[in-house]
Amino acid sequence: MKFWKRFGGYMPILATIVVVGCVGTALKGYAAPVYEVEQPENIQSTEADAKEKKQETEETEQAKKGNFDLADGFYKGSGTGFAGTVSVSVEIKDKSIIAINILSTQDDEAFFNRAKGVIDKIIAGQTLDVDVVSGATYSSNGIISAVKNALTGEQDTNTTAAAANSSTQSAPTIETVDDTNQTWKDGTYYGSGTGFNGEVQVEVVISGGRIETINVVNHNDDSSFMSQAQGLIPNIISTQSTNVDAVSGATYSSRGIINAVRAALKQAAVNGSDQDNNDRDGSDDNSDQKNSDQNPSVEGTVPYKEGIYYGTGEGYAGDIELAVVIQDNTIKAVLVTQCDDDAAFFNRAKTIINDVLKNQTIDVTGVDTVSGATYSSNGILEALKAAFQSADDITNGRVPETKPEETETETETETETETETESENNQSLYIDGTYKVSVVCEPDKDEDFEAYNLSMNVHIKNDQITAVTDLMGDGDPSNNSYIKRAAEGTSKLPGVVTQISNKGNIKDIDTVTRATCSSNAIIEGCQKALDAARRTPEETKPEETETEAPADRTYADGAYTVSVICEPDADGDFDAYDLTMTVRIDNNKIIDISDISGNGDSSNDSYIKRAAQGTSKIAGVVTQITEKGLPEEIDTVTRATCSSNAIIEGCQKALDEAKKLAEEGK
Repeated sequence: MKFWKRFGGYMPILATIVVVGCVGTALKGYAAPVYEVEQPENIQSTEADAKEKKQETEETEQAKKGNFDLADGFYKGSGTGFAGTVSVSVEIKDKSIIAINILSTQDDEAFFNRAKGVIDKIIAGQTLDVDVVSGATYSSNGIISAVKNALTGEQDTNTTAAAANSSTQSAPTIETVDDTNQTWKDGTYYGSGTGFNGEVQVEVVISGGRIETINVVNHNDDSSFMSQAQGLIPNIISTQSTNVDAVSGATYSSRGIINAVRAALKQAAVNGSDQDNNDRDGSDDNSDQKNSDQNPSVEGTVPYKEGIYYGTGEGYAGDIELAVVIQDNTIKAVLVTQCDDDAAFFNRAKTIINDVLKNQTIDVTGVDTVSGATYSSNGILEALKAAFQSADDITNGRVPETKPEETETETETETETETETESENNQSLYIDGTYKVSVVCEPDKDEDFEAYNLSMNVHIKNDQITAVTDLMGDGDPSNNSYIKRAAEGTSKLPGVVTQISNKGNIKDIDTVTRATCSSNAIIEGCQKALDAARRTPEETKPEETETEAPADRTYADGAYTVSVICEPDADGDFDAYDLTMTVRIDNNKIIDISDISGNGDSSNDSYIKRAAQGTSKIAGVVTQITEKGLPEEIDTVTRATCSSNAIIEGCQKALDEAKKLAEEGK
């Protein structure tokens, strides 16, 4: 009884342990099946969900937790994309997909980058039942199939869409047209047809009433197929007829060229047959459009002189430039001479151009934008308005003023002369020269891209930044359009390079919308160049330095190469290593820190660089120290604290050596 009284209070706990042990024995060796189960929407977000990089934009949607019965780790899988195999690595943690990384793909980069949108959907919903990205269906399905293969082992048995281009089983037929006794009007004409991946556009030159040259100006087909298909062009020219055989193995591309030539010739036709082009459906293709041709059945009512008129509008990634060809009071063609927007979005918006050509519309004020491609639509409409305004001005004898530009040039010349005169009489703050610098372009809180290094050459003369050239990022090529937008701006927004060059400095520079991170990186790079070019007090006032400096010298001038140990913090994320650097001291101040390198794992290099150079928002310790002249009250760089402290310690060590030498010299 004493026993039961003594241990009676523990009996529920003991009973629980016995039951758990029995269950564990019964389930030994049991492998649970894999299911995909979505958690109910009313379940609260967990810590794992909060770590996801992307959140759904709808406020009503809550993060979901997966139920993939897999051990934590990485799972590799493959699927079939547009041009070949898509390979992925899927990271599982706590039965949830926390990351999906693309290992390899053969698909077109622009379209595949669009298709990556399904990754966010899969992670956010913890399901593979997601919608594909419009305009990138094959690549989207390839990613989804690859993830499914990684998690379930299910194989993707689909064939690539590109492989179908070489298949003769479903090859399209090309109609024969009656083009005997056809006469064409001399000139240059443009036409379009549909190839395998989208629109094919050609330029046809008629001279002496005959076809003189045919050039494919744009297409989105595989280059090898299009190269084969272009072999039929000499046959068209030699026979003066589009009734030629398609190139075997490149039938779709051949059809695109033939129908595009027929569309161009239809515009040039003076008499003879009516060449029907049944392949101009204006579908949502994958072409980075250069032009669209007119609907020849529309009578010319455009009240402008013949000519080519240019207009510019602001798209999403930069300016859209159009050239409107007017001939015989008809809009013959609209050529896109420049466009940095994503091809898939722009091609949706280009239906506006097709409508303008079809309806011969010159007043586009009330034309609606295309849903899902608003920025590109507005850019096209703005460019069309400018082109038609230019046509109206020239037709009615109104010539744009050019005097302001001449005045601006004169002013710049006068300012330049004055600056040169002043610099001859006063010691400049900065040493003239070209400074090559590199900074880290960091993403904002949305994390739309991975951080990358942005290098540039900054030209300084007479205390002014006169130019910023050779801008180049080492990250994803998709960053290039943003770098260009930041540097050059748009028709409405001046680029930061233009602003800096006009002002000669980086004060009050406005960033370019939709390229803010790149803008800030360029500004930071210019500041870094100015820091490197800044003269020391000794260089600025040589007479005072020669007489006063030796008496008050605390540190001996010179370049000191030092080495310190970079120790890990309490987390122990890396092994300790030696960090060496060269610290230059002049006139009791640290003026330069260079040749910073570690002898540890190469993965440390990015942390060393981050600590030294900082980011677009956080100043690097090197910049802080050289600005202050001493390693006092220096802020470490987040996510590079250990490297930051090591650099600060190295600078202090150099100062100690310089102080000792100065004392010995006294």
